[in-house]
Amino acid sequence: MQMLEENTRERIMKIEQVLVNINSMTETNNSHLNTLEMDNVELKKDMKALMLFTSVHAMNVKNALAREHEAIKKCQAADVEKHSSKKDLSTIKQEKTSLQQKKANRVVVTTREYPLVVTWRIRPRRGLIRAT
Repeated sequence: MQMLEENTRERIMKIEQVLVNINSMTETNNSHLNTLEMDNVELKKDMKALMLFTSVHAMNVKNALAREHEAIKKCQAADVEKHSSKKDLSTIKQEKTSLQQKKANRVVVTTREYPLVVTWRIRPRRGLIRAT
């Protein structure tokens, strides 16, 4: 009987030791679970903040692209204006040159009674022709 009691006590002690180990493991697991839950809450906060930042950044990029598009339109309009101005300038220079050539072909002869203006035109291959 004594042997049976000793065996029973040993078994009870082993079972109690196993229960203590299980309780210890449960506390450790609960602690880890609590830590993971807090980390999860922090990650969700960070994710919301990142999503807000991303949406603000996307809006800034969209606005920058719109400003760039407007700047490109303005540059294209300025380029068209530049080409138009160059064409106008070229026309004005040609008119100036033509007027200077006409002026160079005029000779003013002044007499006491009245001035005489003589214009010379140059014909190709025929020489000078006097016109008044």
